Amino acid sequence: MAFTEDEYKKIDDYIQRNKQIQSQSEWVVINNERRVESVIQLIDGNVIEVEFSFRGSVNKNAPTLDDTWGELKLLYSNKNKETLWVSRISYNPVKNHTNCKLENFEWSLRQLKKGVCRLYKWENRKEALKNGMTEENAPATPLPEIKTFDAFIKTFKDYLHITGDIKLPTLSPELPLEGEHK
Repeated sequence: MAFTEDEYKKIDDYIQRNKQIQSQSEWVVINNERRVESVIQLIDGNVIEVEFSFRGSVNKNAPTLDDTWGELKLLYSNKNKETLWVSRISYNPVKNHTNCKLENFEWSLRQLKKGVCRLYKWENRKEALKNGMTEENAPATPLPEIKTFDAFIKTFKDYLHITGDIKLPTLSPELPLEGEHK
């Protein structure tokens, strides 16, 4: 996928602007009973198509959401309908993560320990893309102070200048399957 310098500049500008949540879909089970997804629509003036995807392992044996894993991802579609994630935040209390090699990046090739929240900032993501790195080679900034889903969501919203509420899933195996509605 090839994005132009003009498209990178549009994303740079968009990241800095205030954004408002318009709506959120129901949580639905995807792939298996322990994965759920919801899509959050932003009011964006039709400049850039965006959506958030939150994917979390909702394990009925976990006493709280903070013992599961999740991800928020801001997506961008260019005029050719190519979609690129521009920023994401991941919380995973059970897996380590090693950063890719990126010039002038403080966390280059460092291992981020399990339980450390990771913020994939647009500035670093853009640099990796320009260097021809794939999605799997995105560099992350560790946020060891983030230990709850509320702090996890607030950090992402603050970084991207987003206002509005994000409803969290409940720890229940009774969520609807993808495509079903209550």
